[in-house]
This record gives sequence, structure tokens and C-alpha cells, in this order.
Amino acid sequence: MYRLFILPIASLIFIFTSPSLSSETNDQPNIIFILVDDLGWGDVGYHGGDIYTPNIDSIAQKSIKLERHYVHPYCLPTRLAFFTGDYPGRTNNSKPVDQFTGNLPERSLPRSLSSLGYETFIVGKWHLGNDKSRGPLQYGFSHSYGAFDAHADPYFHDTASGQHVWHRNDIITKEEGHATDLLTDEALRVVTGKRHNPYFLYLAYTAPHWPLDAPQNWKEFYAQTNIKNADYASMVSHLDENIGRLFVRIQETQNERDTIVIFSSDNGAEARSAYTDNVYDGVYGKRYGVQTAFGSNGLLKGAKGSVYEGGVRVPAFVWWEGLEKPRTINTPLQIEDWFPTILDIAGASIQYHGPGKNIRDILTGVVSSSWNREFYTRSTWPHPMWALRDGPLKMVVSLKPNKPWLQSLAKAVLPKSQEWRINKWFGNYDIADSSRLKFEFYNVQLDPSEENDISEAVSYDQKQKFITKLNAYRSGDTNLNTELCIPAPPVP
Repeated sequence: MYRLFILPIASLIFIFTSPSLSSETNDQPNIIFILVDDLGWGDVGYHGGDIYTPNIDSIAQKSIKLERHYVHPYCLPTRLAFFTGDYPGRTNNSKPVDQFTGNLPERSLPRSLSSLGYETFIVGKWHLGNDKSRGPLQYGFSHSYGAFDAHADPYFHDTASGQHVWHRNDIITKEEGHATDLLTDEALRVVTGKRHNPYFLYLAYTAPHWPLDAPQNWKEFYAQTNIKNADYASMVSHLDENIGRLFVRIQETQNERDTIVIFSSDNGAEARSAYTDNVYDGVYGKRYGVQTAFGSNGLLKGAKGSVYEGGVRVPAFVWWEGLEKPRTINTPLQIEDWFPTILDIAGASIQYHGPGKNIRDILTGVVSSSWNREFYTRSTWPHPMWALRDGPLKMVVSLKPNKPWLQSLAKAVLPKSQEWRINKWFGNYDIADSSRLKFEFYNVQLDPSEENDISEAVSYDQKQKFITKLNAYRSGDTNLNTELCIPAPPVP
């Protein structure tokens, strides 16, 4: 096991021009973005979690901790937002189980970095297309390795339907080994390789996403404990071990060019759900049975798929020698912020008009943090939900199930693999009936656990303003009946 001891460091429109920096200089840093899969707020030791994560904890304590870093409720929407700098609904997708059917804009993040002289690598989960015609090399990456699909068995490297999705440079390949180990090995080849230009490494681990199958040594480690989610904890600790292994080598390669590492989860931890159970009707079920003990979002409400804090607020930090000292940033930041921020750090000159903010000055301490911004997100599973935060005040709108007695009957007779049809059949996307809408308001600065719905203390005028803003955001989305405006709650 690796113990790590490190030195402290810490619709979209934009105009893009090349930097004045020459690629002959070392002013452009290497940039590594580590996106882990389904790691919850309470899954790391530095947030009080029970799982053994000594390397992540050590790195976070010597970094800039981003304690209010927001993503979207599912894997694919977060990835789209990161690559485009725009809300995922603008790119024709905000559903977790659908393949991406749109196209990344010409100035997506990897394409933009390539034009700046960066060598671009994706190592890990792609999730924007499951074959060569829609692989990473079609969207600006110069090198690709990992899994095409949303999930892959750690050892068999296939989906729940049995489709093999492991590839190198968008060509299906077969390799033996645990996915987390293989991805780290490939990342180490990138980090230690000799190259003239800077590199951008998007390291998208498939762990700790199900199916849960860690190496035997970690299973034995947790067999000696009383932890209830031992299979999941084993996946997390194995991931932590590999991140430690990677960081040891990153520090050893700092002499020629600075390296910036950004760490984040793609959404909150998974909870036991019909969606989770469904996949175990396939090959995963034959191998593992139904795995139901997953991660923790600590004191945060909700889980993956939810617009509550537990679904969208995740562990995140930045390790960068250019930062003065380790510290904690409590200002709300969001995944879209990394698009303009990374391009600025890379030396681009852009005029960006998306929802993200260039947070470089916040990271470097040039400007103080502020709560004065809005964040919008939505979810489609297990039922439609929307959230809008304006400063510390957050509104959650949920669409309650239609014809609940029919839904219960259908759930009783359908096999688990067909339960996803229930929402489709019973019209959960019809928001015209205001009686099915539930409105909640929380002050997430004072009440991050969202325990106290303060709707009664929010004036009717303020509620109307929130709903007007929410409908404006929704008007740019695709699907989910965006042509229908969410009506205001009844006049008290």
C-alpha cells in the first residue's frame, strides 16, 4: 500500500484566439483532471468518512479544498458540462442511461487545448459514444484508452449486457487486470513520458461505480472490520491506493514543467435504487448477485440522481505548486467553471459567455470568494427534478408520480430489467398539472443538509422570481417538455 508524503501546493458562445506564448516555452503547465465515478461526499476520510483513504486525504490537506464544488446528478451530464462549459441540457442530453446523441461543439475543451499546442489524453471512462465513430479521437483527443461506455466490469471490462468496451485509441482491445490498476498504469506512462509540448490528461476512473469487485487484498482488509459496505469500501481504498501511486510520480516529474491536478467526483454516491437493481439482471447479476451497499454522502440529503446536495455536491480539490499555501474555499463553484479556467491557465485568450466562471483568481487568492451566483441543474430519474440556487437560497421542484396506483401495479408485475418503462408509460414528464409539483426552499449556506424547508418564510414574490428564472434556464434545455412553463405555486 502506498503512503503519500507530498509538498504543499495547492447555448454557448465564445471567441477564441491563440496565446502569445510560444510552445517553445514552459509557461504552459501540464494539466491533469481526475474525475472519479460516484464517490460521495462522505466517502473520504477528510470529510469524516469511515473508508480508508489516506492518500486522497493527504493530498487534499496539502491542496486547495473546494468544499462547495457542484456537478450534475449523473455521470453523462457532468461530463458534457466539463467538455463544453455549458449546461448539459444544451447539448441534447441530460439522461443518465441514454447514449450521447448530440455533437460536442468545435471548441470543446480537448479541441481547444489541442489548438494551444497541448497533447491531449483521455484515460478512463468516455461515456459519450460506445464505438470508434463516436470515440474520443473524434472530439479532440490525440490519445485514448479505457472504457467507451457508462460502466465496465473491473476485470472483464464489459457492460451489463456483455458488450466489451475496453479500447486503445478507439479500437477495441483486450487486456488483463483490474480497470483501476490499468488506468493508473496508462496515466503513469503519460506523466513520465518525454515530450516537447505540455499535456492535458483527463483521467476518468471507472471506480467506485458498480459492479463492485476490488482486488483480494482489499477485500481481506475490510473483512476484518465492521464496515457494512465492505465491497464498496474496497473499491474506494483501491482507488485511493492508485491515486497515491500516481501522485508519487507526478512529484518526481515537476522539474521541467509545472503540473496542475484537479480532483472531483462526477456526482454523489449511489443509493440502492431500481436503476441499480436493473443492471444485475444481466451478466453482472450472474457474477455478483444484486449489490446494494454503496457509498455515503455524509450529512448531505439525497444521492446520485437527485438535485439535493447529496447528488450534486462532491469532494474536490486542486493541487498546484503555483498556489501559495493549502487552504479551503467555501464559495460555490461548479463543473462548468473548469472550461474557461483551464483554458485561461493554458494561455488562451477567450471571451466566454457560458454559465461557468473563470475561477483562476479565486484559486490563487487574488479575489475573495462570494456566494453571489446562480446554479441550475436537473434530473430525469427516478422522476423529474429541477434545482436553482441563487446565492444561499435554493429552490427544488419535483414532479410527483402520476397515477401512483397503476405505477405500483406495474412495478409488481414487471421484471426488474423493465422497471425503467414505468416513468415512460405514466407520463412523469407532464408538468401541466401543477398539483403534481412539489416546491421546496432551503438556505444551503446555513442548512447544507437541507433539513429545514423554509418555503413558508419565502415571500410569494420571491418564489415567482425563482420560478421565472428556472423557466428561463429550462427554455434552453432539450426534452422534458421545456415548452411548458412550471406554474407558480398557489397564492397563499
